[in-house]
Amino acid sequence: MRVQAYSSHDRSSSAVPPAFLEKFDKVELHIHLDGSVRPETIWEISQRKGIHLASSSADYRSSLVTKEPSNLANFLAPIATYLPVIA
Repeated sequence: MRVQAYSSHDRSSSAVPPAFLEKFDKVELHIHLDGSVRPETIWEISQRKGIHLASSSADYRSSLVTKEPSNLANFLAPIATYLPVIA
């Protein structure tokens, strides 16, 4: 049996209604490790590895917030701080 995804553009009788699909567990199809780890977890691992990130967990979390994402480099800069921790 072939299951066809339901969309607002396809109202054919063979389409699966959304209520049926909502019963199933969902899977994240695209996620990056470097953006999905909690800052607290990165802080804890850095402490175990002896990698200094900031004076405190709160300071570290604050350093991850991009205040002025004027370009891609500024937006991605916080990633460089924790790559050594998760590598």
